[in-house]
Amino acid sequence: MIDVSELFEIYIEKVLRKNLSNKGWQVSAQEKLSVYEGAFFGREIRPDIVLKKEEDVAVFDVKYKKMNYLGRTQNSAGDVDREDFFQIHTYMAYYNGKQEHNLKLGGLLYPIEAEYKNNKYPSMLHDKTQFIVDGIGLSNTPKESGHDEQNIVKIELKENEFIRDAEKLFSDRIFNYLYLKIQ
Repeated sequence: MIDVSELFEIYIEKVLRKNLSNKGWQVSAQEKLSVYEGAFFGREIRPDIVLKKEEDVAVFDVKYKKMNYLGRTQNSAGDVDREDFFQIHTYMAYYNGKQEHNLKLGGLLYPIEAEYKNNKYPSMLHDKTQFIVDGIGLSNTPKESGHDEQNIVKIELKENEFIRDAEKLFSDRIFNYLYLKIQ
């Protein structure tokens, strides 16, 4: 059986690696990080994607879940799952606590169903770190067969849009010389 969420993680990693490695970024996936070493409750955590350039770090958790940017309501918890929210903040706290790292960005990446531009916020860790919810917009990609070339072109356009938006973030006030704005 194929695990589509694992395939989506690999896909996002490959898109980032292809477009950011040549700009000085190290892109790693499922990197093992030890927390509370030596304690009986010590654990290994594994962020889906970590980007590093010199001391600057961005960390992401990739989710293959529908994202329409719906917030909490009386009858719904919204699109961002509570466990996912806590998970990415655990990864962000890990890098925020390391002196050799300068955590700039952390967030959740999804296949996007709807457009939402105000999706980055100062992290609860401190003002110099941004928290985002974003991803690649794949909702308007035709799913029928027979149009494979057209589908590939549309997907490549969405990938380019994702990277272009990413590059804006790193060239904005967060990174003057880096590339990654998922806005």
